Amino acid sequence: ILLIEHLDRTRPDVVQSLVSAIETGYVLLPDGGCGSLRGCLVLMTSHLCAREIFDAGRQEIGFVRTPDLEESERARIYQLCVQAAEKLWGADMLAHLDDLIVFHRLRPHHLPAIFARLARVLDEDADEDVRDAAYAALLRLAAAPEETGKRE
Repeated sequence: ILLIEHLDRTRPDVVQSLVSAIETGYVLLPDGGCGSLRGCLVLMTSHLCAREIFDAGRQEIGFVRTPDLEESERARIYQLCVQAAEKLWGADMLAHLDDLIVFHRLRPHHLPAIFARLARVLDEDADEDVRDAAYAALLRLAAAPEETGKRE
């Protein structure tokens, strides 16, 4: 797995190097060697359209007690992100991406699925009662941030 964070802050020549690496399947390493991207999952993160996502959240941040965005609003934000990505990195870069995933705000009802995934990675030998109690406590804390202080 190759993780490239904050692609929105990357210089244009670095983006072009990424395009070249994705096209050829090889990346030039700092020591002058060559690394293969065969079988490699390349993940790139960015803060593109963060303002639009924030504004669509009705100026609230974190877990809030408001309804989810309507599908039309999600689609609008997705299109804004695609347009911003194309403007910043160019159509050539976007043509090499399998997908562009826009992460929206988490809501309290998302927590059970998130914690269920986390619980799966816990050691299978862990005590089931302890695991269940920890799971329940985390759900309570995350769903009621006013009781535990502001989260950033």
